[in-house]
Amino acid sequence: MAENREYIESLVVRKIEGICTEEELMALNSWIEADKSNKQYVEDFERIYTSAKLSGDGPQININEEWNTFKARLAKSSSRNKTNTPWLRVAASIVILAALGYLIWTNPFQSDETTVYARNESRTIQLPDSSLVTLNVNSSLTYSKEFDPVRRQVSLQGEAYFKIKRDESRPFLITLAQTEVEVLGTSFNVDAASDNEVIVIVNSGKVRFREKISNEAIILEKGDKGVFTEESAIMTKSKNSDINFNAWKTRKLVFEETDLASVIKTINKAYNSKISIALGTAGDCELTVTFDNQSLDAVLSVLEATLGLEYQKNGDIIEVIKADC
Repeated sequence: MAENREYIESLVVRKIEGICTEEELMALNSWIEADKSNKQYVEDFERIYTSAKLSGDGPQININEEWNTFKARLAKSSSRNKTNTPWLRVAASIVILAALGYLIWTNPFQSDETTVYARNESRTIQLPDSSLVTLNVNSSLTYSKEFDPVRRQVSLQGEAYFKIKRDESRPFLITLAQTEVEVLGTSFNVDAASDNEVIVIVNSGKVRFREKISNEAIILEKGDKGVFTEESAIMTKSKNSDINFNAWKTRKLVFEETDLASVIKTINKAYNSKISIALGTAGDCELTVTFDNQSLDAVLSVLEATLGLEYQKNGDIIEVIKADC
């Protein structure tokens, strides 16, 4: 039970600090919904903790008074329901944590960074400067709660679409493992999900794509595509020919005489699906069609009718076993 108590306490603090993951938030909400008293304890904690943080000279709360209030509530709840006793101890720890709230808030070693994760679906974040970032699945973004006066810096793992608010006095810097992207104000896609390459595609404006070690850099403008290959440490620039580069965000897919294998690859990325073509099944059937924010089932139905596809489902795994073309 002690481990459970410590876990719940950590979730409450992480929620208030804005660094709770989706899974942690679900766990905390489940505990809150399990009993009305749990909800009351969390609300009390948030009030006390927040009050302590916002005070400029220390907590403006009477800790003894809060402690006595909690003891009274604990005694009353304990007499009503003995089975809740282990969880009621959480309330006592809340008061202790609240008393330390000011010290935690003013600790110079406390990080002001927060990390946002996109697990099973894309997620849009508004940054402190009102820039917008949409994370693809299995991606994360780390940034400061307040950007400094010199530059706006974030760290990306995975893939994201950026729409950056223009501010010539403070460049926007995206840090990746071996590269970085610097902008003033523009919209572009950064794909660092692969283990061996980073792809930057510019939708508007201009960006500087740089390799950290050699300091080699290329300037990308609207319609340009920059690729850094980690194995060879080579950066290349070309015109982007993939009209579906941000289909994972827009769910708009356009295919013009595109072979089935490429169609399925694009669909898998856009929908985070697991579709494959069985050995011996034609993957070179060509398709011309546009999908605009349709469900995966709707997309499969169109492929089924257009190319005479037959497929088998095993959970979320789909295998195409026939194509008439």
